[in-house]
Amino acid sequence: MENDESILRLISSLASQLRFLYAVDYYRSNGKNTNEIMKILNVKSSYRIEKAFDSLKQVDAKTIESLLSKLSDLDYQCKSDYDIDDKLKKNK
Repeated sequence: MENDESILRLISSLASQLRFLYAVDYYRSNGKNTNEIMKILNVKSSYRIEKAFDSLKQVDAKTIESLLSKLSDLDYQCKSDYDIDDKLKKNK
């Protein structure tokens, strides 16, 4: 049970980071600068935005959407009655 909870926390954390990257990419592609994005997303330091910009050089919005979808499916499966180890193997 504790292992399942750890996996769910990890899925939640990954999804949160991916949603943040997606939001940064969205606002940047709509002409917002670092300071505007910081204000919109309520981020106190430009460092996090700059790191997001760096990460976005390696991944695009479609990939982020796909990863979020897979994480959502995995989260759903983990919360249902299936064996979590089988779910992890299937989602590789």
